[in-house]
Amino acid sequence: MLLDEHHFDDATDDRVRGELSELLPNQVYEVERQPFLGLMSGLTNYTMADEFRVKQALDIAVATGDLLAVGKDGKTRRRKGTSIKSSDILIAPPQRPIFFVPQLKKSSSEN
Repeated sequence: MLLDEHHFDDATDDRVRGELSELLPNQVYEVERQPFLGLMSGLTNYTMADEFRVKQALDIAVATGDLLAVGKDGKTRRRKGTSIKSSDILIAPPQRPIFFVPQLKKSSSEN
């Protein structure tokens, strides 16, 4: 894992999710092609989010095709953010979405 794992309480977890919802659109769409590890390196300056939370936050964008995640071979395409590998390349399509929807936290009744 790239970063040390943090254990968050609910308030900190909510804050980190909020940070990601603000940071990820700019970080992801600023560069047309970038390695996932490059994105993670850039985010470490702004948030305590670990690799797992970043992948979760990218899940909807990857699943809907707003962001492509491909293997280093350029052929393997990920279907969800949580399946992104550290060596994958993130590709922002030429047409950007109007907004970026972060993944919502599951309520305790859904668990």
